Amino acid sequence: MFKRPLRYYYLKIMRQKGSPHQVAVGVSIGVCVGLIVPPGGQILILIAILPFIKCNKLLPIVGCTISNPITFGPLYAFYFWLGKLVTGLEASFKKPDVNMSTWEWLSELWQKGGDILIILLVGGLICTFVGTITCYYITKAMVTSFRGRKVNKQLNRMDDINRKLADEANRIRENSDHDS
Repeated sequence: MFKRPLRYYYLKIMRQKGSPHQVAVGVSIGVCVGLIVPPGGQILILIAILPFIKCNKLLPIVGCTISNPITFGPLYAFYFWLGKLVTGLEASFKKPDVNMSTWEWLSELWQKGGDILIILLVGGLICTFVGTITCYYITKAMVTSFRGRKVNKQLNRMDDINRKLADEANRIRENSDHDS
């Protein structure tokens, strides 16, 4: 189910033009924006910053897909958990109680909103920093390795062709020696 799309994106990234550094920068910028900017604003942010960055322009969009409807909930839950752990802030609020009016519950939520925002921001920034740096080095290594294997395959094919040509030349030489 996921193997085909993953392979598609993998090959799409590996075959992009540019140095391994430029490819890795493109993917990691997309991951950075995908992790820190809520969905809806990601493409707008990319459109605003990409003219100033020397990288492949398609890859940030691919990297941005790290945040999607499937991963959005778990990402923000992890940001919240990590942010609470790092900041030490408590921002839990009660579910609406039967005796609690809607206004009381919304008032409590509003009061805790600042803490929730700080917790999410701290957790999100930590994950974004770690994710972006990790993505850069992994992507650069993968592109370098992929291109190295591709060059090795081409060299092996050339060796095979050279071997066949040498064998054919030897065969022709042997035939011409027998004829004389």
